[in-house]
Amino acid sequence: MRGMLTTHEIAGLWPAMTADEYGDLLRSITDRGQLVPALTWRGQLVDGRQRARACAELGRPLRTEALPDDWGEVRVAEYVAAIHTRRDLSVSQRGVAAGRLALYCERFRAAALERQQAAGARGGEGAAFGALGGRPTERETPLAPRGAKGVSAPAPEPKPSKYEGLAPAPRPASGSAPNEGPGRKAAADAARVVGVSTRTAERGAEVVRRAPEVAARVDAGSLSLAQAVRVARMPAEQRAASLAQLDTGDRSQDASDSWGTPTSWIAFAREVMGRIDLDPASNADAQRTVQAARYYTREDDGLSRDWAGCVWLNPPYSQPLVTRFAEKLLAELDAGRVEQAIVLVNNATDTRFAQSLLGRCAAALFPAGRVSFVVPGGGELAGARQGQMVLYFGPLASAFLTAASVRGIALVRP
Repeated sequence: MRGMLTTHEIAGLWPAMTADEYGDLLRSITDRGQLVPALTWRGQLVDGRQRARACAELGRPLRTEALPDDWGEVRVAEYVAAIHTRRDLSVSQRGVAAGRLALYCERFRAAALERQQAAGARGGEGAAFGALGGRPTERETPLAPRGAKGVSAPAPEPKPSKYEGLAPAPRPASGSAPNEGPGRKAAADAARVVGVSTRTAERGAEVVRRAPEVAARVDAGSLSLAQAVRVARMPAEQRAASLAQLDTGDRSQDASDSWGTPTSWIAFAREVMGRIDLDPASNADAQRTVQAARYYTREDDGLSRDWAGCVWLNPPYSQPLVTRFAEKLLAELDAGRVEQAIVLVNNATDTRFAQSLLGRCAAALFPAGRVSFVVPGGGELAGARQGQMVLYFGPLASAFLTAASVRGIALVRP
């Protein structure tokens, strides 16, 4: 291509390659050249962003093939989607891609139907075959479509199953708001092309529409679609805090980086121990719920202080802090200063900190479901990526077992 090649919106409907995938592509182009041309349409790149990037880094010209200019937006979008269905993506990533595809194609549905009707009246080749675009003829493939211009290259066999059965979709019912997401038919068509359920495509579209930054986390593989839906439905401030916490896995005194304990778990701790004398890894915001007699913040450095009495410990989950807090608790128990303790921590049973705590606790609870930690503003953190365990240290293991048995699987040391 001559001149500057800009990227079309269609190219962004699918997740970018991971760093490892891009590294493999870069090495392949270095060793063997660019085997698969990028696709352009009306002078813009619609597929092959990473190939363009790699060629630019290597100082090589980008090989391209141009889709016919008379194709409409929906046909091009669906055509590119057929290529990406071969990628190794999770169901969540495909769901978000299907949501983007449905939202994009819904915008051009009326124009696509007009083109279909006009082409059908003429009886010519290339009529659109549904709401998402036209069906390739027997001579078309995802890499060498009929009428393509540019460098020809061997192309894989087309995948008819991805295109069969797509019927024209009706226009949205009057009165439906355009910002409410795609119609059911558009979502169903996109789902069929991408290979997910209609419900998954609808949920993906909701995430894309409500919070594109959350959809990007699904693209990156750091959130499942179910988690993304919960986060996307949060108010903007709460959503931002939740994403920051999911990124760091850390909790500190800062409100924007603090995972608080739900009230129900504090009530559980008081029911078992009778009181909470100390919360050694806390902040002022968390104490509105915990209400310990004493608490230490990050500035207080609870690891350097003596602990005593009945302790509630919901430590920072980042390393090495979680291990250091676990070791500190065991040292205070050995010193006889801590009478009882309840610890809420990730159930990473293969780790050193978990092995040391499980080896000493009097009882353990593995809750049914994830703990919904509290984020600034009082909302719940959606999408905790790991389950938790609640460990008890002290002489009241039977009381712990009674209170814990309705919350999950509870075990007492013989």
